[in-house]
Amino acid sequence: MKTERNLQTIILLSFLAIAVFFASPGQSQVTPPTRMRYHVVSQDSVQISWKASKDKVKGYKLLITPKSGGKTNQLNLQNSATKAIIQRLDPDRSYIVQIIAFNEDDESTPVQGEFRMKDLEKKRKLPDPSKTHKKDKTGNNLPEGGTVLFIAHWTFPANVTSDG
Repeated sequence: MKTERNLQTIILLSFLAIAVFFASPGQSQVTPPTRMRYHVVSQDSVQISWKASKDKVKGYKLLITPKSGGKTNQLNLQNSATKAIIQRLDPDRSYIVQIIAFNEDDESTPVQGEFRMKDLEKKRKLPDPSKTHKKDKTGNNLPEGGTVLFIAHWTFPANVTSDG
């Protein structure tokens, strides 16, 4: 009888150990993007770029929220995207930006940053339009070099469009 009770205890403890193992949240299996940067395109536009996740991902979520509160706008980008231009930003507002890499069943921890257009403009001069070779569909200048996959026009509440 003592052996039977010990066996029941071992089985119960084994079951609990397995249940705890599978119920505990594991670490994300998707590495986050890194090196998020901002590049001023115009007085109300910023190019956000990042280094891709080291993992094979389905895509990226770009989230932008006014720091003072308000609606978070999300743009889902394809897995080859490493930059996006956000237009129609209020130069006086601060914004919080998050980029999340994701696949079918998991996502990375967000890489997060904050900027205000006026502060970015002070750090960098606006690009010289005579050196800009590309324009978007609305005629706005695009920065020289590289390919911009998406251009998002933000209005709070957002009215998002993308070119790709």
